Amino acid sequence: MKKFLSVLLTVVAVAGLTLVSCGKDGGGSSSEGGNTGGNTGGNTDPAKEEVYVPEKQGIFLTVPSSGATDLSCIVEAYADWTMTTDGVVDWAQASPTSGKIGRTTVSFIVNENTSPSERTATFLVYQGDAVIYEIWISQEKSLVVNIGGGDSDEDDIETGNVTEL
Repeated sequence: MKKFLSVLLTVVAVAGLTLVSCGKDGGGSSSEGGNTGGNTGGNTDPAKEEVYVPEKQGIFLTVPSSGATDLSCIVEAYADWTMTTDGVVDWAQASPTSGKIGRTTVSFIVNENTSPSERTATFLVYQGDAVIYEIWISQEKSLVVNIGGGDSDEDDIETGNVTEL
């Protein structure tokens, strides 16, 4: 089941990256060349040109427990954009975290996961006040099991270590 889920997430990630990296030039199919739906990314001055805000897209990235330094995706924006995390994420970093109109390659560095639990992070890309991308990074749990080690069995259970009998 885990292998199936891993393959499924990989297929979704490739499809998402293909969608993002091969995104439409100039907007959506119903709004070629501009915005016709009134979604202006926070622009309330009718004298200013409207900015197209695309529908939110999701990107799924799966990382092995050993980490990754060669992970990237393309952000396509129609105005200046910024990226934040949904919560505190100290094990995955994105660069750059802001950009201008056009396509920008965003690279990720993901540290090794030494814990016995899978972990996830969500990066949100904003164009104005609108979220245009949600990038989910899922990192596999560590497969390393420490044998021996701690001073007490209770500590070993809490940290995921196995004590030799």
